[in-house]
Amino acid sequence: MFKLFDLHGTGFIEPHELKKMVGALLGETDLELSEESIEAIVEQTMLEVDTNKDGKIDEEEWRELVAKNPSILKNMTLPYLKEVTLAFPSFVLDSEVED
Repeated sequence: MFKLFDLHGTGFIEPHELKKMVGALLGETDLELSEESIEAIVEQTMLEVDTNKDGKIDEEEWRELVAKNPSILKNMTLPYLKEVTLAFPSFVLDSEVED
């Protein structure tokens, strides 16, 4: 699952990847947020998850996030991912996850 969010395959989830995910989700809905609001979402996420403060989310920080929020795993089942793929095609097309 970590690789799904690591859009560029760097081994980290970086702020620009979070911003891209938020943008892809918003692009498929009628919800419009200002650039400042999107930046605030990304900044708050990084503050909460990037515990070693290196500016990116590594796999250990991801594991800690999932341990604290098990609903993340629940939502990452194959049927759910299929629904997300159909509902948000721009997110899937922009990702670079290998098979």
